[in-house]
Amino acid sequence: MKEVLNFRNILLGLLAALCFTLSLWQINRAEYKDEIFKKLSTQNTPKNVNAKNWLDMTEQEALSLRGKLITLDGNWVPNATIYLDNRSYDGVPGVHVMSAFSLDEGKLFLWVNRGWALKGPGQIDGNSAFKKGELYQPVSINKSLIVGRVETDLMRRIELSGDENLMREGHIWQNLTWERLDKFAKGIPGLSEKKRLPLVVWMTNVSEESGLKRVELELDENEKFKHLSYAVQWVFFGIMAIVLAFTLNRKSKNVD
Repeated sequence: MKEVLNFRNILLGLLAALCFTLSLWQINRAEYKDEIFKKLSTQNTPKNVNAKNWLDMTEQEALSLRGKLITLDGNWVPNATIYLDNRSYDGVPGVHVMSAFSLDEGKLFLWVNRGWALKGPGQIDGNSAFKKGELYQPVSINKSLIVGRVETDLMRRIELSGDENLMREGHIWQNLTWERLDKFAKGIPGLSEKKRLPLVVWMTNVSEESGLKRVELELDENEKFKHLSYAVQWVFFGIMAIVLAFTLNRKSKNVD
């Protein structure tokens, strides 16, 4: 009986700890979204960035740029396009198109979210062209100018499998991670010798000719309150787990 009681207490204690951890995570998300909203609402004119100042960029410096609207000169890297699957636009399934962009200095590159494209979910569409990375390639010109918002969060979704073959089918990916992106870049001529910047630019100057729809970072002013309400709910669940543990322990003592 004592062993059962101890196991139950440990289980409820872990449940309470998990609830409080999730509550803290929701609070952090609320602060993050509030910060991004303030940046999005206060800067509407893009700032031209000199890539020379980014040669030694740290992750902390990249965080300070989060949400800012910038302009960059450089070149698109051939055959370096990835499709993030199961991304919807107005309720329609499709992909986010990610392409590598080399900066003028020639020593740096970053990833750009160029927009949304139509694609049936999973295996419904013929995926061969997507798997080979042949669709929605950026226009090949000597020099390009991109305008977009800086983001450092890759917005990784929950993965139900640890099998990399399921998470990546050629150029069709379920999620982005820096590790996957770096491994991919090593196999692309012209990228392996460059330094990857710890940020992604969500492109805003998306042309109609590209066939893509803009997916600029946009947040509602009240977005943070949604996460705060979730945080309160998780705190409530955590308190309920603790109360349940005390109640069951008291009943066990009365029975003894």
